[in-house]
Amino acid sequence: PAAAAAAGAQAGLDPRHAALIAGALAEMESEFDAAIDANPDTVMRARARTEGTPARQALDRACEQALRAGATEVRLLPAPDGSPMLQARAEAGVAQLTLDPACSYADLLTCLKIDGGLNLHLTASEQTGTIPFRWPGGEVEMLVRLLPARGTEVAQIRLIDAAAMRQRRALERRSAIDGQLSTISAADWPPESLGIQRGRARNVVADNLGQQLAAVRLAVSLLAQAIDLGATDIVFDPHQGGLRLLWRHTAATDAEPGHFHELTTIPPAGVKPLIARLMLTAGLDLADDAHAQQGLFHVVYGANSYELRLATLPTPEGPIVMAHIPQLVGA
Repeated sequence: PAAAAAAGAQAGLDPRHAALIAGALAEMESEFDAAIDANPDTVMRARARTEGTPARQALDRACEQALRAGATEVRLLPAPDGSPMLQARAEAGVAQLTLDPACSYADLLTCLKIDGGLNLHLTASEQTGTIPFRWPGGEVEMLVRLLPARGTEVAQIRLIDAAAMRQRRALERRSAIDGQLSTISAADWPPESLGIQRGRARNVVADNLGQQLAAVRLAVSLLAQAIDLGATDIVFDPHQGGLRLLWRHTAATDAEPGHFHELTTIPPAGVKPLIARLMLTAGLDLADDAHAQQGLFHVVYGANSYELRLATLPTPEGPIVMAHIPQLVGA
């Protein structure tokens, strides 16, 4: 919260909004801390990872062997006696990898599922996940694919340069965001013909924020700050467990969309309440996290009423929420 207020002041932004944003973040962090104090075991289980366990040590060392041998894929298979076999696959052929320390096949599968964010109890369907891996040669991402096989599961692990993967994902993400924003910013955008439910008008005035919930205060403060900056596009982008608020201004005469600027970041405790508030206000379905959705709502700020066209884009980290402010719709 202090960093958010300081960044806002340094950028010459409205101090009232910067203070409101900082206050809402502080309240959310306080609520999250209280939840940890009330139920620490649950929180610790939710944060559990397998770093330091024999299975993860064995997996990391095997992947390092594979990388040093020039391999780009590792396969985990059960031997006839049920013990684990790890194979490195490269252009030169297939090589057996040693497991150090020794561990069971079940332990290795559990390690892959926990660190890859997969379902521990699902064995009959394919699952895919990603595990970051750091070794002396740099940063790598393990792209894990689990496949059912003869009453158990086998794993394919592709070893991808992390920097190249981040760049590719960033390009794909930007392309998807631009595509959604292009759709909802079209002059003839027909919400009714697309089956979009019009959200109830929310006449929210910044001066009355103290009477509302932290998530409402935060949402309106962020939107008001973006409006003050002259933003035409606003993106709530999941990032490292939290949320980045990005904005840009693109005039109708611009041949290319403008560049995004970061306004602030939201800590993990505030992400779900904020996203839920935005989606509910636009009449979207919170339970549908597998499909893109579109909606719209109004925000009254100062003497003006702004129509915000909202769109969501599902990602593994949670939905990206985008808002387009086409014009003033009233005074």
